[in-house]
Amino acid sequence: MGFGTWFDQEQLSGDIMDQMAKGIETTKAVLVFITRNYVSKVTGDNASDNCKLEFSHAARVLTSANLLPVVMDCSMTNTADWKGSIGFQLGNKLYVNMTGNVNDPVYLEGKVQELLDIVKTFPNMGGASEKLQEATAADDQATEELSKEEKGNEIKAKRAKSSRGQIKYTVTFTNRHDEEVDLIWKNYKGEEVLVRQGIDTGQSHSECSYLTHPFIARDIITERVCYFQRGSVKKVVFEGMDFGAPHDGRIEVDIL
Repeated sequence: MGFGTWFDQEQLSGDIMDQMAKGIETTKAVLVFITRNYVSKVTGDNASDNCKLEFSHAARVLTSANLLPVVMDCSMTNTADWKGSIGFQLGNKLYVNMTGNVNDPVYLEGKVQELLDIVKTFPNMGGASEKLQEATAADDQATEELSKEEKGNEIKAKRAKSSRGQIKYTVTFTNRHDEEVDLIWKNYKGEEVLVRQGIDTGQSHSECSYLTHPFIARDIITERVCYFQRGSVKKVVFEGMDFGAPHDGRIEVDIL
């Protein structure tokens, strides 16, 4: 993949504290794997907990700009549940959702590539990767007037792609936006596939899908991506796992 990796459980010897510190201080980026147990350790009262010490040191030395949260626990896809220093440092960052079947080689390969693409854009890695620069160059003229937030939303929409899934559910999208929207599925190659054209304001559309299949919605006039919202979860890319979709159940989501 082009990166050297350091994993504490495999590469600690001698003075553990010194080795952990050295590992962090000589790296350029850190992947923070989010589980409920991990958040409890980092935010707990045990000042000598290795997870707490490592996270604190990584955030201080590398800053949150070079930390990438990777969610491994279905119950932690809502960043509102990231308490303490985890939420403070990472709560507003784009995270990678890896709550799917990591034993599926196709799914895992796709997620590893997603990790690489994001890490390459980190400041310590020299900014946006050449690949990302090439992919976005063609869109520069069309997006030059977009705000910083809108540009970020377009990047998130572009990165989204489906992975193989087995768990189905049904989602009903209701358009609360002030214009008609097109509902789009991001396929396994990350290509946009039109699912429903021109959902009018106040209208709904139901779709049977898999938890690992993302959707985006675009304003038919401006072609800019819209937000999806369910409760406190609000994102420009809809993926069932992020919005608490029940297995073999139904959920309702608003398009804003």
